[in-house]
Parts: sequence; C-alpha cells; structure tokens
Amino acid sequence: HFFFPDGKLEVFQQNKLLTSITVWTAFGELAILYNCTRTASVRAVNKVMTWALDREAFQNIMRRTAETRHEQYRNFLRRSDSRLSQREQSLKN
Repeated sequence: HFFFPDGKLEVFQQNKLLTSITVWTAFGELAILYNCTRTASVRAVNKVMTWALDREAFQNIMRRTAETRHEQYRNFLRRSDSRLSQREQSLKN
C-alpha cells in the first residue's frame, strides 16, 4: 500500500492511461487486501515521494479501523434502542 505526499502519478492499465492521481492519494490496497497481483501500473509524471506500508501493517490498520467502526455502530444502536424503549414507555403512561 502506498501513499504519496508529493508529486503526480499517472495510472495505466494495459498501456492505456486511466487517470492521474495527485498528492495524498493511496493506491495498492487491492493487492494487499486480496493478496492478488496488481491490476494497474503507475508512472511518475514528476518527482514523487512515496511512503509504503507492508501487508501486515496495512491489515492491522484496517482491522483496528473496522473494530472501532463496529464498536461505534453497536454503541449507536444501543443508544437508539434505549431511546426507543423510553419512548414506548412514555406512550404507555
């Protein structure tokens, strides 16, 4: 997984230009998530600085992010369920 804070890249698939990407864009996550070969190539248009994450680091970040998001959803549903129960009780009284 790669991030680049400086420069510009062009994305190619079978020698066909798909798009250009600018700074602070990430790429390469599909290959890491699904352990597959890359589906496109990138070419630097100008001087580019990249940061790379290895598979283990990226998967740990994704796992922790998913766990946090799930906990937020559970908390929201618990609060919503509690409020719904309170409203039902007040309607009965």
